[in-house]
Amino acid sequence: MPAPAGTVHPDVTAKMPATPEHLIAFLAEKGLDATTHSHPPLRTVAESRELRGNIPGAHTKNLFLRDSKKNYFLVSIEEETPVGAV
Repeated sequence: MPAPAGTVHPDVTAKMPATPEHLIAFLAEKGLDATTHSHPPLRTVAESRELRGNIPGAHTKNLFLRDSKKNYFLVSIEEETPVGAV
């Protein structure tokens, strides 16, 4: 059964990888191949494009948000997705 919107299923948080190596092992256990590319922190999609060159695959932007109740959210979306104020 899926977790309610805005929550994380307890099975996921109990097994959340602690390091990049744990994440790769976790994905491998699930039968998922993954390739990672390390890079310095980037602030814009333009910086990402310049640095990455022709790396294939999906490219995303990550937004760390806080609402008025001081709840925090990490949102990952495709880099071309427009984001605006609500």
